[in-house]
Amino acid sequence: LLSTLNEIAISHKTDIGTIASAWVLNRPAVKAVIVGARNISHMDSNLKIPNIKFTEGELLEIAEVLKKSKGPKGPVYHLERYFDKHRNIMHTNNN
Repeated sequence: LLSTLNEIAISHKTDIGTIASAWVLNRPAVKAVIVGARNISHMDSNLKIPNIKFTEGELLEIAEVLKKSKGPKGPVYHLERYFDKHRNIMHTNNN
């Protein structure tokens, strides 16, 4: 996934984080992403996010990589329902 996002980032003259954030915003029902900025270059990258326009080819490339992913799959907050060591770091009952 990172190499695919990096190739797309290079073609848009930006970084992987900007591309990843723009892709998330491109998803149905997503209206915002939470980003941070430790310095002015991060702010400059964040300001590019709403202006990224993906080609159909780029979206297909990302979709193909994600199809190969082993997970996690399922509904939002699905992982918090498991009682393993990672559950304690998640905010629960936010739905």
